[in-house]
Amino acid sequence: MIARLQAQLRGLSPITEISELKTESDVEQKLLYPFLCHPSYLGIPSEWIRTKDYMEPTQIDKGAGKRYGYIPDYSIWRNGFPLVIVEAKSPDESINAAIRESRLYAIEINKRYPPNINPIAYILASNGEQFALTQWDSETEIIYAKAADVQPGSAVLAAFRGSLNKDEFVRRAEYLSRQFQSGRFHRVSSLLGPSRVFEQMGINGD
Repeated sequence: MIARLQAQLRGLSPITEISELKTESDVEQKLLYPFLCHPSYLGIPSEWIRTKDYMEPTQIDKGAGKRYGYIPDYSIWRNGFPLVIVEAKSPDESINAAIRESRLYAIEINKRYPPNINPIAYILASNGEQFALTQWDSETEIIYAKAADVQPGSAVLAAFRGSLNKDEFVRRAEYLSRQFQSGRFHRVSSLLGPSRVFEQMGINGD
């Protein structure tokens, strides 16, 4: 059922009419997911996108009494590395709230990697009315755009695609893979839920 729904959404253009987007779920499914996947927009392969992927709390979190983890709305992965966090909010919430939340996710995930290895480079957020794109560690250089203006052929969409595109993701994932293949680092499997760790080890977690 989910796979069929995602296949249908990939073929649909993002809905940018704000009156049709009433909830956070509407923004996720009717705007963000088609925007990520549709070939006339970002054209990211659906298999690179994870939805509501649970990420366990770190030992630091647990030591501070935090028992629950992090659940970004979407995250973009390549070669086993998380590269982008995507966050949706309902139209009655501030786009800046979506940016703050997605940046917290990016910080929590990136800090699980060795120093100077930050796989998540960008965060993308939308509240249905606006899109916002920024680097994970910048609070000043943010691209804001009305959702209705991010259309095929527009300079606004070109600006988004300049950072969020398949070629850039492949290059970044290959760079990260080389860093780990050099033997200097070890991947941090704890950022994945237990079932994903079992999957990567070829073990059934049931």
